[in-house]
Amino acid sequence: MTQVVTAVVAIAVVALVPWYLWRRLVVDTVRGRTLRFASALVLCALGVATLALVVSGPYESFTPLLDVAAEVGGVWIGVLAVVLPVLLIGELVGLVIARTGGAPRREAVAAGDGRPVDRRRALRGIVAAVAALAGVSSGVAGAVRSRDRGPDQLSERGEDGVEVILPFRGRWVVRNSPARRVPSHGTDEFGARYAIDFVMVDDGGRTAPGYPARAVLRPEAVESFYAYGQRIHAPVAGTVVAAHDGERDREAGRSQLALIPFALTQLRRVSAGQVGVAGNHVVIAVGPDGPFVVVAHLRAGSVRVRVGDVVDAGDPVGECGSSGNSTQPHVHLQAMDRPDGASARGVPMLFRSFVEHPRDGGGAVLRRNSVPDEDSVVEVPAV
Repeated sequence: MTQVVTAVVAIAVVALVPWYLWRRLVVDTVRGRTLRFASALVLCALGVATLALVVSGPYESFTPLLDVAAEVGGVWIGVLAVVLPVLLIGELVGLVIARTGGAPRREAVAAGDGRPVDRRRALRGIVAAVAALAGVSSGVAGAVRSRDRGPDQLSERGEDGVEVILPFRGRWVVRNSPARRVPSHGTDEFGARYAIDFVMVDDGGRTAPGYPARAVLRPEAVESFYAYGQRIHAPVAGTVVAAHDGERDREAGRSQLALIPFALTQLRRVSAGQVGVAGNHVVIAVGPDGPFVVVAHLRAGSVRVRVGDVVDAGDPVGECGSSGNSTQPHVHLQAMDRPDGASARGVPMLFRSFVEHPRDGGGAVLRRNSVPDEDSVVEVPAV
């Protein structure tokens, strides 16, 4: 019940924010029915895009139209992060001016058309315009940063990357790829600069059978997802220097609404360090001094190796789970310069060979010594 109430409140906020912006950015500053109507349509469209972002999840791919809308919604959220605080400050300034008598309700006449001017509205209009410009600039800058340099430019810095293999069998969709942006997960913390996620999908690109309406508001059992329980293999040959098991698998969420409780406990997991973030995981040292490759979010009770074990690339190390900082069953892979993620720097990875099915529906391509693209589907080449 609490989850449903929280979801309803979140939807109400998403719906009310465009209305509030329309009042401040349009009603208080714009004259003319045509311009007001067009502005209302734009804000409604941005509200719909935000709802698309809320309904979609971090690993689920729906129709291309919804995916694009969610991308727009993500940029719009970045804009709002700047616009709303400035507007609220403007509201406080307007109230202070009104209460101190510095702004009579109606003043003189407006220059040009003889209409009375509300000085508080004019102040709000100025603040709104500044906030809008700052917000749009911030959103665009964020969008540009999210397309930061990918692995094709790594060689320019002399970083060739650790050669790894895909640690699974079957078809897996790529999420948070360094081919899209660096840092791939939006942070350099815990050595995650070049980390990459893989989620198992069926031929239709779904991570689990169907998408029931209740999944929009409530978490789902991890057992219903294709990736859960899949055997995971060592991506490199080396020596196991860390192997942690015993963390529980978290319920899965395919919408941002269902993930609200997860988001509220994010700080707790980060504060717990590498175990809180990676959950059940294995760290393999490629050489005595590294680099160190991490396979994270393994299923509780599935880790099959111990510290000191020597493994070859392809040896089983555990099963896919949803432990640690995970929103649904998936494999998290990263390389670091130290075994402890708390003090490590991320190291680039290059996948030896893989078959890639591009998101745009193009034919399958065999790629070597590279990094798969965001949203593409990859699998191990047939022998």
